[in-house]
Amino acid sequence: MMEMPSAPASWRHRGCHVDLAADSTHHTLFRVTHASGVSLGEAANLAEARQLIDRELPLLRQRLAATA
Repeated sequence: MMEMPSAPASWRHRGCHVDLAADSTHHTLFRVTHASGVSLGEAANLAEARQLIDRELPLLRQRLAATA
């Protein structure tokens, strides 16, 4: 029987990095960071990470533009 390859520990979505921060049988945690280095928070799964990015990214872009 062939083993499934393990999933990568880092993904990108809309210019943000989603990194697997902790993985165990009881808890998975993904850390979400914008390409500028600003942390957007943490999520329990990839769907939650995408929602976090979609919700926070417009606000972050406004803040970055205001400080430029």
